[in-house]
Amino acid sequence: MLCFPVWAAAGAYKPWQGFFIPSALLGWMGYIWLRMAGQLPSKGKVEKQISFWASLSFWLYLFLQYARSHRRQVFDPEAVRWGYSEAELHPEWLSWIPESFSSWLPSSVHPPEAWEMLSWFIPVLSALLILRHLFRSSFFSPFFRSAMLLNGLAVAALCFIHLSLGWVKMYDRQAFGDDVYGCFGYPNHGAHFFILLLALAIGSAAQEWFTPKEMRSTFRLWLSLTSGMIFIMAAALSSSRSGLIGPPLLCFLILLLLGRVLWPRSPPVSRTKVAVYSTIASVSIAILFWAVAAPYHLKELQNATTELNVEQEVGARFWQMETAFEIWKDAPIYGVGGWGYRYLVGSYLPREHWHWLTTGKANVHNDLLQFLAEFGILGCTLLLIPFLPYLQAGIRGLRLPATYDRSLWANPLRISSLCGLFVLFLISQFDIPLRSPAVFLQTVLLLNLLLPSPANLSIWPEKVDWERFSAQGTHARKAQKRASSSPGSPDSTRSSSRRH
Repeated sequence: MLCFPVWAAAGAYKPWQGFFIPSALLGWMGYIWLRMAGQLPSKGKVEKQISFWASLSFWLYLFLQYARSHRRQVFDPEAVRWGYSEAELHPEWLSWIPESFSSWLPSSVHPPEAWEMLSWFIPVLSALLILRHLFRSSFFSPFFRSAMLLNGLAVAALCFIHLSLGWVKMYDRQAFGDDVYGCFGYPNHGAHFFILLLALAIGSAAQEWFTPKEMRSTFRLWLSLTSGMIFIMAAALSSSRSGLIGPPLLCFLILLLLGRVLWPRSPPVSRTKVAVYSTIASVSIAILFWAVAAPYHLKELQNATTELNVEQEVGARFWQMETAFEIWKDAPIYGVGGWGYRYLVGSYLPREHWHWLTTGKANVHNDLLQFLAEFGILGCTLLLIPFLPYLQAGIRGLRLPATYDRSLWANPLRISSLCGLFVLFLISQFDIPLRSPAVFLQTVLLLNLLLPSPANLSIWPEKVDWERFSAQGTHARKAQKRASSSPGSPDSTRSSSRRH
């Protein structure tokens, strides 16, 4: 459920989504089997939580949008433009429902694309609920971390093969747009995917590094270090601005927050080592990127840095957000259904702006606004409820000291997961990372790593006043030296006898 969607065009290609819902069902069967076998804590069963029932309600809500989603394209002679008819019940076996009742149900535009929302959100919310309970066992958190890193390395290898062999089609077989990158039909989704995996790799490496040697896993340490370097390159070579700016921003935030925790707990020598190692790693990655990057990668780097026109970029996105808000105002409770924005955006644009509707304008490029326009207040509320425990735990954990197990600063894994989610949130304000089930599933994994679990507790000691400690050590050494050099002292007698 976590690994396979990324191989199916990051989950964004409808003909390859047939196994998404069955994989979620297998995930629930595995969870039930583990619970019956006594492998999971009995406290806090998933079916007793409001998140579970909110998820079921959201799935039912999406099914109702699918059931009432057959809208025909019609011509409006008064407005002199094409539009869409009222929604009709799509499956024939629902024809018994009275029209007076069905008119109150949520609706969508096109049945296959309304069903696609179920293919996305059944696995995503299932993973959210199941992982939350699996991670209460000390085995599953390290297992899933390693599995996702290995899966990410395989995806990165495919991306590198795609570039080196000059493939145009996905897997050199399936035509999928003009900008295929490995198994990603939209290269930006590849960048988002690798940014989240980079956060996981850095956090996992630091977690193992600061763990006592007798408890450290050498395999996970080297796996995390190796995969982190590869994920930076894979994100940068996606020819995406997110992939060029996101990894440096993520690394800077992680170092900044880790430094906040480590500075009062590390001696000056360790601080210097961290600075040196970080500099060496940054220079090595930069040299490697310049060595393997194609001219269009370097051009995109210029567009994302020295030639970035912020006003133009904001203007190119703002009309989409404004249009999505206008669509939502006409259907505030139910929304217009999954993928409804792409069908209705032209109806909200003046004729003189129709030339804006070019390739890539099927999405709002703001995930929150697109969810609001397509699911309405009711759907967004049901979707938000399963995520509220993570938001609540995060707000509480922000204020707790790093030595507390429930603190967000309790270990490097939580700090890096928090930074990865923050970078993804920034990207989602002007791009579409959550329009990919593969990226959404990685987001779910990082969210579960924010919660305290037996394998995810605080690893930090208490703070140390290193200046005072070093000053005391200096005074002690000076006193010892004076005592050893004074006449009649045991040390001076021994040194005198040695000289004689």
